[in-house]
Amino acid sequence: AASAGAGHLRRANFRGLDLQASAFDGVDLSGATLDGADLSVATLTDAKLAGASLRRARLRKANLARADLSGADLSGADLAGADLTSAVLSGASFRGARLVGADMRLHGALVSEARLDSSSRLIDVRLRDATIRHTSFAGVNLQGPCDLSNASMVNVSFRGANMPEARLARADARGVDFSEAQLVLADFSGASLQGAVFRGAEVTDARFTSAQLDATDFRGA
Repeated sequence: AASAGAGHLRRANFRGLDLQASAFDGVDLSGATLDGADLSVATLTDAKLAGASLRRARLRKANLARADLSGADLSGADLAGADLTSAVLSGASFRGARLVGADMRLHGALVSEARLDSSSRLIDVRLRDATIRHTSFAGVNLQGPCDLSNASMVNVSFRGANMPEARLARADARGVDFSEAQLVLADFSGASLQGAVFRGAEVTDARFTSAQLDATDFRGA
């Protein structure tokens, strides 16, 4: 496996290359082109990937813990089983990306202004303790179940999202839009849901034990 060592590879072009099991820990790859590259099982812990292009890249089981992916383009990327623990995802694009079993555990990823659409698949994703800001998961498939326990959300929408059995216990979801979402068996125990909107949502057998529900809109649910 190749090893980049410490240093920088800013704006480097790795388009379409086989980089499986390569090591880029702590390397500055800001603005690099990695479109279509195979980074399966690669290690990129603490790597700087701000503004990098990873369109259709293979990142299966890659270690991206604490990586800075702010503004990165991961459209169509395969992140199945990738470790994104404490990664910075501000402004990153995940349109059409596969995050099946992607791990964003421990201290939580920062997800801000991330771009996803209905072709994005976030299966069994763990966003426990994450901070999520100004991001829309509208229409996104979040089966698995998705773990958002203790997550803090500001200006977030799950409108029309498919998220049965989602775990949102103790989450701060004040003002979040869950309209028309599939939330069968979801767990909102102890969650802060003041001003949240559940219009037309499917909440059969969902749990709201000790949740704060002031001014919450359940019309049509």
